[in-house]
This record gives sequence, C-alpha cells and structure tokens, in this order.
Amino acid sequence: MDEAYFGAPDPGQKGRGTRRAKALVALGLRTDGKPRFVKMLTIKRLDARSVKAFAEASIAPGSTIRTDGLNVYRGLSQRGFRHEPTVAPGKTEDAVLHWTHTIISNVKAFITGAFHGLPDKHIQRYLDEFCYRFNRRHRETELFDRLLLACVTGPAKTRDELTT
Repeated sequence: MDEAYFGAPDPGQKGRGTRRAKALVALGLRTDGKPRFVKMLTIKRLDARSVKAFAEASIAPGSTIRTDGLNVYRGLSQRGFRHEPTVAPGKTEDAVLHWTHTIISNVKAFITGAFHGLPDKHIQRYLDEFCYRFNRRHRETELFDRLLLACVTGPAKTRDELTT
C-alpha cells in the first residue's frame, strides 16, 4: 500500500506537501510476486484514519500489508493486518513497493495520456476505470459483457450528476 498524488503540477510543492488530489493505492500480489489486482481511493487527508478505513474496506483481515515508513500506516497491525513497514533512506524501498510504484506510474500515464489532465472531482471515477480494466485484464473476452451488466444493474445517474 502506498499513497499517490494526481492532478496538475503544483509549483513549488512536491511530494506530500502538494495540494494535488491524494489517493491510497493497494495492490494484491500473486504467490509469484506479480500483481493480481489493485484498488484505489481518493482521500481528503492523508492521515491514519483514512488509511485504516481504506484498509478495512479494501483488504482482507489477516493480510500482510507492506508500506513505506510513513507514520500514518502504523496502526494497521492493530486492525488485524500484518504490517511490514520498510524504512529505508532514498529509493531503496522501491524493491519492496516496486509493483505499487509501477501501477501508480501507469495510472498517471493513463490519465495524462488519455485525458490530458482532470479536475480533482473526477479523478476517483478514472481511478475506478483503471482498476476495473486492470483487475480484468486477463478476462478480456468478458470485459464488454461485464461492463454492460454493470451499466444495466447499477443505479441510474443523470447527466448533471456525472458532470458536476
């Protein structure tokens, strides 16, 4: 699990100090260490409460969660998860969070390449689309049918709800 920031560049601000949209990213790995599925959620604040709520809603209890050493992840072990923080100088934690960082990079390329930037209020919808496609990437023949089923069975939305 890691955090990511999306949106237009924020001059003079980098990393956690930026005003860009914040999101939590959880990546499930297969037994061979390759990515299996991904979940993402935009959050208003990067704090322990947001991290715990996201983990409890998105990750099976008892799972091992690997993170960087940021203090907002500390309470995960008290919530029924096995937490393995990696506290290392520089970029050495990339070895542990390699796939998570790769997925975050792919999402950013997806958003800027396909949509050339988005308002913050729409980012969650595009993160959901990325997750939907990624999580079903090995089931391409089912993709259209499942999308159609989701459209037919999901709640109706007006144009105003989608665009405002």
